[in-house]
Amino acid sequence: MREQIDQLTFAMLAPLAQMEASGALLAEGGQNTLKAYLAHAWGIGHAEADRLMVLAQNLHRQRLPETAAAIEAGALTVGEAAAIAAGVEREVDKRDPGAEPDADLYRATLDRGLAGMKADRPAMSVKSLGDPAGLRSRPPTNHHPRGNTTQHNTTASAPAPWRPLDA
Repeated sequence: MREQIDQLTFAMLAPLAQMEASGALLAEGGQNTLKAYLAHAWGIGHAEADRLMVLAQNLHRQRLPETAAAIEAGALTVGEAAAIAAGVEREVDKRDPGAEPDADLYRATLDRGLAGMKADRPAMSVKSLGDPAGLRSRPPTNHHPRGNTTQHNTTASAPAPWRPLDA
């Protein structure tokens, strides 16, 4: 049953973010933000609504493809994915632009790393998934919920391979 609810919730998030972006959410739901709509219409707390809003906006903008694929594959719950999305955005916001000038590349790196960590450790807590500080500078290149291998273009200045801090 939880899996079905997660799939329905997941299916609704990106369209809701699209409604927010177009202004239709205000016209249809009466709320200015997706966070306000989720808290009101779904009857959830503001912290959870905020995490779901961040996930929805990233799904709508197709910024977390590994997380989206893991939800679709049933490897992540929506709550876990929302924690990842919120953690990734927090890290992107506080990154050093000198060291990580490309926010989208940094976001993709964190997304891939956290999805890879969950694949490596299925029992990882939501709290751990929401804290990307557990990643070294680059995630694994061979973890994808669908079993695909992702190739990276590396240079002499490329960061070290991903590994958990406790490894």
